[in-house]
Amino acid sequence: MNTPLHNMVGQDDDDENPLTVGEQVEDIKRSISSFERYLEEALTYAASPDAAEDAQQCVDELRELIGLHEAHLKELEETHVSGAE
Repeated sequence: MNTPLHNMVGQDDDDENPLTVGEQVEDIKRSISSFERYLEEALTYAASPDAAEDAQQCVDELRELIGLHEAHLKELEETHVSGAE
């Protein structure tokens, strides 16, 4: 699955001024925080019998996005730390 949200990580609209590692880290942390809030809302929505299937799909996608962002964040932090030594 490759959604526009997947493509947002570390992207800047201005290709001539790409995000620094620090900016990418902060951007990813903000995204994870937002996704976690959306996840809480989706879990609440999932409790409704009429919406359970759609909500579960949303929950699954949000969990996947959080995992992808966390993995990218870890990779950036490891690269930045090892590159600074």
